[in-house]
Amino acid sequence: MRGLRLQHRIVVPFVIVAWVATAAAASVSWSAASDALGARVQTQLVSAAAVISRGELALNPAILQTLQDILGATIITFGADGRVVASSARAERPEIVRAAARVVASGSAARKPRTNAPIAASSL
Repeated sequence: MRGLRLQHRIVVPFVIVAWVATAAAASVSWSAASDALGARVQTQLVSAAAVISRGELALNPAILQTLQDILGATIITFGADGRVVASSARAERPEIVRAAARVVASGSAARKPRTNAPIAASSL
């Protein structure tokens, strides 16, 4: 840096500091936006599950398939005993239903699930 002109010795550190500050601000913004988007998706899935669990909607395979297309998530309905009652999972993806059933079974010891409570198990 000794061989640089005075104006370059002044400008270069400011450019470096500005670049680092911009990168840090972009990283924080990206993280905040990502967290907000994840929270929004989670809230929408919980709201959708609450609506679906009313009445007999959670038991109708045609409605579950339509909701899967709209939400972009596999929907699985569990009975009060934790047994799978209905599902929008495709026949070639039975591991999704088994995994969700294991999660519900392990959680049922801590609390009793609602009757016909659907859950959004995974994205398509």
